[in-house]
Amino acid sequence: MRYQSLVLATLVAVTCANPVQLSKRKEEVYDKDGNLKVQFSKQTVKVGDISLDDIFDKLGDACNENLCETNDITIKGQIHTSDTTDNIELTLGPTGSYKTDLRKKLFEAWKAVVKEVAKCEEVTNDPPCPNPQAFCPSKFHTYTQCEVPQYWGVIYNKGDNPPNMQTDLEVEVSDDKLCEDLLGGLSGVAGAVNGAAGGFFTLLSFACT
Repeated sequence: MRYQSLVLATLVAVTCANPVQLSKRKEEVYDKDGNLKVQFSKQTVKVGDISLDDIFDKLGDACNENLCETNDITIKGQIHTSDTTDNIELTLGPTGSYKTDLRKKLFEAWKAVVKEVAKCEEVTNDPPCPNPQAFCPSKFHTYTQCEVPQYWGVIYNKGDNPPNMQTDLEVEVSDDKLCEDLLGGLSGVAGAVNGAAGGFFTLLSFACT
């Protein structure tokens, strides 16, 4: 089995002081009376067998009380193909600020929309036998692997400094148009927003940056 370490640096995070200043974005207003803006990057990353729940467990630890700690977070995992396995290191760059009483609702909405847009599939890894002349028992495993936008942001549309939670991710950049493909049909994203936090949020707009 082939192993290769992939260690990548995080992108520069969008600052908390100016969370909504994102250039060159495609934005679609879904409901002008909505209260939550959802923003994803056009670029995507493959997070391998690192689960979205594990990622949000780490983000939940960083985003407590009334702000997200901006220290980089690293999670080790692997990316599998049918016959290879690569070691990876995912780097998260969280940022955000919000009132403590809004934290749980905003975090639930953030998690719900990311899970809605993630492209996940099962991959069976069955590496070739290194010595076909010797007995080589099959040791195949099936993994669920996801591809997600490289940047995630949710912004509660209220006040001059709107409450927000954001993060950059860095592993392996893909050219898949996951975010832009969603612009034509946002009902799933809107449903995820409305279904989280007891219906507190409704989708105002969705942007690809």
